Amino acid sequence: MIDQHSSAAPVVLMLCLVGMCVVVGLLIYISEPEGAHGSAHSQFASTMNRGSTGSDRLTEVRWLGLVFALLQVTLFVVCLLLGFKQHRPVLGWFAIGGLFYGAAFGALVVAESAYVHADVRNIVLGFPLPTAIMIYGVGGVPIMFSVFYVLWFDQWFLKPQDLQRIDELLAQRRRDKAERCD
Repeated sequence: MIDQHSSAAPVVLMLCLVGMCVVVGLLIYISEPEGAHGSAHSQFASTMNRGSTGSDRLTEVRWLGLVFALLQVTLFVVCLLLGFKQHRPVLGWFAIGGLFYGAAFGALVVAESAYVHADVRNIVLGFPLPTAIMIYGVGGVPIMFSVFYVLWFDQWFLKPQDLQRIDELLAQRRRDKAERCD
């Protein structure tokens, strides 16, 4: 379990950060494909470059982008769990939310890869499939975490007895401060 007394959260956070640094390092190390910045235009070769299809440029780095996104999702979910007291349902709900969030990123990468090679362009809820996944999946899934906080913050993170303890400590501090001033 990840809580304030466990060493699992800092270790997971550090592994995520190191993993993201490794991915960025690999992206820097991998040589750019030919024509990544365009090639000479047939009519205006001296003043203009033309681009190639995006799939040509992304072939080698697409999956590194997915790994980076999954590490980011893990980092995000673990950061959200830093303040909770051990409570099994919390971990389960946040794990499910994290899996949905990671699945949305995975679906986005797979859909984009298929989209650039397909002859048919699927429109979902008014957008091309990769765009719809980005808006409704990657953009919509984090709303689940907001709902968790709104509905269960006082049960999972800051319980009424915690607030009472804070009030007691503040009252004691005020008394101590008043005694010193007198």
